[in-house]
Amino acid sequence: MKYKEWKILTQVRKMLCALLASLFLLPAGAEAGIILVLSGGGTRGFAHIGVIEVLEERNIPILGIVGTSIGSLMGALKASGYDAAEMRRIVENLDLPSLMAENTGPMFVFTGDDTRAKRSTVPALSYRKRGEQAGPLGFLSGDKLFHFFMQVMNHVTVTDFSALPIPYAAVATDIRTGEKVVLQSGSLPSAMRASMSIPALFEPWEIEGRLLVDGGLVSNMPIDTAREIFPGIPVVAVDVSDSPTKERSVSSFVDVIDQSLSIVMRYKTEQEAQNADLVLAPRVGEFSFLDSQQAESIIKRGRDAALAKIDTIQALSDSGPDILIAATPLFSNIVGDVCIQGLPEGLALKIRKQYLTWVGKRFDPKEVEKGVQRLMEVDDIDTVDYRLDRTESGDILVVLDVRKSPDLEVGFSGYTTNLHPYRWLYLKGTKRGLLSESDSLSGVVRIGKQWGLDLSYLTAPEPLDSWKVDFAAHKWELDLDGGGRRDWDRYSLGVSRLFRAGDVRMGLGLAYEYIDARGGGSESSVGPTFFATHDTLDIPGDPTEGYAWRVSAWWPDLEEFLYRITYFKPLGSGELWRTYFRLGYAEGDMDSLGHAVYLGAAEELYSMAESPVEAERMIWANVAFRRILQRSVLGIVAAEVFGSYGYAMDRDYGKVASPWEVGVAVNFPNNFIDAKLAAMYGSEGFRLGFFLGVPIWDHYPLP
Repeated sequence: MKYKEWKILTQVRKMLCALLASLFLLPAGAEAGIILVLSGGGTRGFAHIGVIEVLEERNIPILGIVGTSIGSLMGALKASGYDAAEMRRIVENLDLPSLMAENTGPMFVFTGDDTRAKRSTVPALSYRKRGEQAGPLGFLSGDKLFHFFMQVMNHVTVTDFSALPIPYAAVATDIRTGEKVVLQSGSLPSAMRASMSIPALFEPWEIEGRLLVDGGLVSNMPIDTAREIFPGIPVVAVDVSDSPTKERSVSSFVDVIDQSLSIVMRYKTEQEAQNADLVLAPRVGEFSFLDSQQAESIIKRGRDAALAKIDTIQALSDSGPDILIAATPLFSNIVGDVCIQGLPEGLALKIRKQYLTWVGKRFDPKEVEKGVQRLMEVDDIDTVDYRLDRTESGDILVVLDVRKSPDLEVGFSGYTTNLHPYRWLYLKGTKRGLLSESDSLSGVVRIGKQWGLDLSYLTAPEPLDSWKVDFAAHKWELDLDGGGRRDWDRYSLGVSRLFRAGDVRMGLGLAYEYIDARGGGSESSVGPTFFATHDTLDIPGDPTEGYAWRVSAWWPDLEEFLYRITYFKPLGSGELWRTYFRLGYAEGDMDSLGHAVYLGAAEELYSMAESPVEAERMIWANVAFRRILQRSVLGIVAAEVFGSYGYAMDRDYGKVASPWEVGVAVNFPNNFIDAKLAAMYGSEGFRLGFFLGVPIWDHYPLP
């Protein structure tokens, strides 16, 4: 079925559902009340909670809510069933800068397959199939923000916003046409994300082919929209936007964006204000545009503004028409089908098979959220949204709207430190759709003293059962602890079959390797490979809960079995504290060229990186306690106390070395690159170190 035909049938089904609802619903009562219009204004919009709190205390009914930007977030929370006390708790625990900072760079992270390093790339160019060049559409992707919206809205099972406990609408702007877009159905988290897409700060959000940004550009206080949706009902608007003034400090790019939006929006806001029955203007101009630390004070300003006009609000509510409040229709909450949109038909059908386990079961928003997150981890997929519709039989149709990544992406990153002589510039690229609509070729070129090239060809995105072909070429140079040097070139080629067992990703294959020791002989090996990995971390880059583990193994010539096991566990303690645990074990073969293990070579211990320990096997453990000192949209400043211990063993499990270190570090990660300063003391003495960037350590096929 073609997309246009599917859309027509969808609209017909919606009309039939509405007709059935009108026939079978019984009135639950009639009441007067007001329509609440909530403006945009950054975190000054926390004042909306104070207004809502006063309305609840005085039992003034809210018959509908229309919001823009932060007003869409506050409005959605209230409309979906949260009361003011619950909204307070959400914003008090809301770490907005952390949600916006997409690179938080702790000292120790899970490096099972170096996903973080490979994705830590300076924004670069991309190309679509038509050959058009594109770059980043915003400073931040907003993925963490969308994930937060999905978490707080995972109790919502309706897609018609008029069926929420309080009918609701959000306003966004079509960045291509400049038109106002009123969102009244679909995915509630998606509507919130679109309405809050501050231009230049966040990437636009795509809904049904329209690229949407902050609704404040066309209607920051959408009173006219409220009049159109809810005619004849008194409108009370809350204006938390700011007026441009000479006194306002402009000290960062965020202030520039704030001031620019204020200039653009003010005239339209003043025009629409004339059409409200009452406009409340909490005194929040002194607060910063993205200041989430002053939530309590901002909420109080909202309370004060509402209390000052409470008699007027009550009179407006009493004077409004009695509106018939209907009971919620009883439709099936069983999933009847799953539909994938935005991908080529063949690929969409393959992905759809992964989610048919939902069919026939009760709709579970948390399971859908989990499925969306799994899809968003795929490099071939840029963003994923979901919405609910109805099948012809009346069951739930889960529609996953997928935005595919560009056909060609290129970028670069790097890594340098004073703790060892190895520094790299990484050139990265991915080409999609080479031989089929679902395949891809990705590569990393490592330029430095230890050069390298890694190429991977995938026949389909990783959530699907697919084949992967790997080629790697690396130059290794290591000065060993206690003297000695290792210097060789490695070349390898392998093929693997990728599959899943539940939430565990696995791969089974065969790899060939050739090693040239430059005058010291050469060796070649061939043997089966295997890996398995499981990742339940809640937020990539800044996890607070969950865990991750990975097992990688190679059996060259069916002789010595080589493998590496890593485990990572974070613990979040409040808004500012983090604890990280990392454990690892590796088994090598000192009798084969290049197959020993090297404790410290991949910074298992920072102080051992310059002169790692050669051994048959090794074990290491890291722990870090982290305190975030400062946050902003540019990144964070964090202090860490960390400790590491390693134990290297010979062929008979005897001790070769047991290095340790403890230290303190200050991290300055931002959305482009990591920076760290560290002081450490241990078995190697006292060291001072700096780190810039994120390294890539994996070397196929070795674990």
